[in-house]
Amino acid sequence: MTDCIHADVCKLTHPSDTEHEYCTQCVLHSVSEPSVKIEKALELIFNYSQIDGGHHRAWVIDQVTRLLTGDGYAGFVGRHCCDPETGECYSWDEGIAP
Repeated sequence: MTDCIHADVCKLTHPSDTEHEYCTQCVLHSVSEPSVKIEKALELIFNYSQIDGGHHRAWVIDQVTRLLTGDGYAGFVGRHCCDPETGECYSWDEGIAP
């Protein structure tokens, strides 16, 4: 087990260094360069998108969204879950981690 170096933010204990590397809460607070965020997002996609199960793929999409939007995640999801023209609202699936 590895205590997260960003414990004040993500409050997680990671079973391995690899899991810590892909913890989006850690990445959000340690990466500010857009090119690095894009690289980390592509790594998440490459490493986890082939795992069977729509719920796992939903998790990948959610994690990439969190990584790329940073502190704007809630606003992004809110804007895209409710259509202001029709008033229809949809749910956002955070998926299940593989």
